[in-house]
Amino acid sequence: MVASRAAFARAVADYQLTDIAPPPEALDAAKSSIERTSLCLLGEFHGVLQTPRAILSIARRLGIRTLAFEWSYDELDDVVQPALSTGSIAYDALWSLPATAEIFSGDGRFTAGHVRLLEHLGDQLDRIVLLDRVGAAGSQREIGMAYRLLAAQRQNSPLLAILGVGHVVRAKIDGIESVGALVERELPGVANGVLAPAGGTCWFHGEQQVPSVQLPPTDVVIPIGVSTPAVVARP
Repeated sequence: MVASRAAFARAVADYQLTDIAPPPEALDAAKSSIERTSLCLLGEFHGVLQTPRAILSIARRLGIRTLAFEWSYDELDDVVQPALSTGSIAYDALWSLPATAEIFSGDGRFTAGHVRLLEHLGDQLDRIVLLDRVGAAGSQREIGMAYRLLAAQRQNSPLLAILGVGHVVRAKIDGIESVGALVERELPGVANGVLAPAGGTCWFHGEQQVPSVQLPPTDVVIPIGVSTPAVVARP
């Protein structure tokens, strides 16, 4: 669902970071990737309420010190980076963005649960890395996100990167090489995974059924139960 400033703040405060325990074999594969490359790629369906809970559950178990997201750095860096030093995102900066800002599009990438996660983990992280850029599209978007991710990985801080599922698979999607394929070329052995709902709905420009598309296999599959829609911001 969409929420204006007061309702969004309530959704952040009310969000429960309950544990979603990954299967041992999935956790082992992710841990091995971190040990080999300092990086694991995690695919998610946008707008799922449970996603931040799963991210926290994995981060705790793997000792993650850096989180990377499919968010536009030119729009949201000033909003999210203060969580590292103050334990809170910059709400004034968030709500001062124009109504046409990408964050207010309702695509489900940036949710109240993500804000709660960052505010909970802020003092335990070295960095928050934003991979996307407003207006980027097609192959240049994939290349740009892969470049920023590889630059962050070289900082040698255990890194979990969370992107839409289509960006982490190694096969071409609509003829375009994904972030996952581009990164794997530079870092052989990096694992990719998916947060896998058992049906349900998400918030992607309105409440939608979770897509049932058949994607190429990934190294890590983490069931998160029946999904419910996340809360996203509106101006």
